[in-house]
Amino acid sequence: DVAENIVTRGTPLSVRASVWPTDATLSGQTTVATQNGVAVFTDLMITTVGTRRLIFTAAGLPPTMSQSFTVAPGDPTQLLLQVAPVAVSATVPLATQPVVAVADNGGNAVPSEAGRSVTAALTTDDASPSTGLLGNLTANTTTDGQAYFANLHMYGLGHLFFSAAGLTPVISPGATLSKVSPANQPTTGSTSITVLGSGFIHRSWGARVGGTTLESTEWVSLSSLTAKVCSGASSVRTLAISQLQFGTFSNAITTSLFDAMQVAPINVARTGSVSVTVMGLSFGTDDRTEYFRFGASATETTRWLSDTAIASSLATGSGGSIGLLVTVSPTKYHNYSSALGLGYNVPVFRTTSISESSINPGQVNTLTIKFDPSEDILATSMIIIRGLLNSGTADNCALPMVDSASLFGATADWVKSGGVLTLTAGAKVVKEVEHTVVVQLENALAEQTTITYTIEVWYQGLKIVAESPLGTVGKFQAGGTFLTWTQGVVTESSAIQGLDNTLTIQMTPSFTLPAGNMVSVTGLTASAQASGVVALSGAQAGLFQSTAAWNRATGTLVMTLATDLPQSSSTVTVTLKNPSSAQTTTVKMSGTGVTQSTAATSVFLAGTARPAFTISSATESTTVQGAVNTITVTLSSSPSLAIGTKIT
Repeated sequence: DVAENIVTRGTPLSVRASVWPTDATLSGQTTVATQNGVAVFTDLMITTVGTRRLIFTAAGLPPTMSQSFTVAPGDPTQLLLQVAPVAVSATVPLATQPVVAVADNGGNAVPSEAGRSVTAALTTDDASPSTGLLGNLTANTTTDGQAYFANLHMYGLGHLFFSAAGLTPVISPGATLSKVSPANQPTTGSTSITVLGSGFIHRSWGARVGGTTLESTEWVSLSSLTAKVCSGASSVRTLAISQLQFGTFSNAITTSLFDAMQVAPINVARTGSVSVTVMGLSFGTDDRTEYFRFGASATETTRWLSDTAIASSLATGSGGSIGLLVTVSPTKYHNYSSALGLGYNVPVFRTTSISESSINPGQVNTLTIKFDPSEDILATSMIIIRGLLNSGTADNCALPMVDSASLFGATADWVKSGGVLTLTAGAKVVKEVEHTVVVQLENALAEQTTITYTIEVWYQGLKIVAESPLGTVGKFQAGGTFLTWTQGVVTESSAIQGLDNTLTIQMTPSFTLPAGNMVSVTGLTASAQASGVVALSGAQAGLFQSTAAWNRATGTLVMTLATDLPQSSSTVTVTLKNPSSAQTTTVKMSGTGVTQSTAATSVFLAGTARPAFTISSATESTTVQGAVNTITVTLSSSPSLAIGTKIT
């Protein structure tokens, strides 16, 4: 408190510790809850040397700061590279000479280790010794715990390796690769590329892409090389700088590969021959030899039109949907699924519809799905309906379903996250016949805008009917309306202070409210009734559980439905004790568990009236001093008073 006494009562506080100055890091459990007014920290640690303080903060209280203390270096355990070496050319000493520190586990230089010998050597990427380092290969640490190397000359390639007896060594980063530009190359010809990175000293370099050596590699600067890449036959290739001993840059170079994007037309007759056009990108700028194959059959002729189009003549087909294969060379081809391929008399839906039994939020919605295919849909095909979003029904691989023709079995597969309903055909779905299936989904709990859903057909892993709107425009409106109350009135039996008050609650919802939902009456504030459960009675009390939950602090009465609340007037009663002082509040009714508009309101008058007495007469039998005086008082009270009431 303000007198610096420890406050042991009340809710525990979260106390957070931090370090100042903020250039250091405080680790451990930095937030601790108080117990009996005290927060105990047990594992805080600072690994950065210097003069520090700890700051402690808690919500709603001013911060406090510890006395200053000094964090000193620990025992020496490792070497750290403080200044990395920089090589410009193999013919001159390093442009930047390295500085290595003797450090503790926290990375702090240990000044007490002055005079310690540190040795430099050259290694490859796998830490094997290498030649190519001249100059003063040993340096002693000074009074700041650091060894300053001078006149090192690196004419070989690799990493500088620094070691000292009893300490963990450290290795310099060496040269690195970061980017190749441009990364995508044409199929033919050669292209100049730039290799970006760091540590490229001025010397002779070589480069290789895949198994092919590049035509020429030239040094440009410490951060870039240039080279020429020849044409390639594979789509993704690895770049290796041959003089760098530490490895390669994976997936650095790609070769442009054509991309078929559309086939037109996509649905052709079962007999005869038809010309189709495959449209896409990177088919080339001249008349090269491309080959098409639909399914297992090669096309009769193929003719290059442009970089974005190739024409082909297709022989007759046997029906169903087939994929597209485009080939330019024996090692270069693309497979495309039937979504991009061709179909023979692929079914389309002549009519489709989905009707809903209810768009009220939170209610069970019976969906009647109808579709009429133009062609037979084979057994094991899947009809997938997408876009039934925001339903409250959980994922179910066996969602009950009613199938008028028993073609899809008794269940469907339902995925809530994508609003996807999948029907699997157990037998052939006959063309030009309207088929009907019925499923039930729970509507969303909140209003949603109308959603367009789509239907598609898959057979043996291939989509044979692409997504298209159901009917003209399919709409899913579940949860698209609010609950309102056409009647929501609360009346009272008495407004007398301190008396029991029987509340009569009359309600008529705008639609049937399912069992399990709750009806709340709010605004019954200042009641003297203690919080807990209260009994329900009245004509329609059986619609609810036998007791309601009463919260005196919020003035809220919550009644849980045992059965559906019908779209007609229902009445229940409940008794609460009136307050001992006057008050007037507004009472509101709402349906909990669904989103709804504000209901009709009533005025809660409990406690606004007081008991009143009319004295009809007050007489005495005598006024003589010291005599017994019989006083007769006749009272008339405004309310009926309960047995045990005291009258003063």
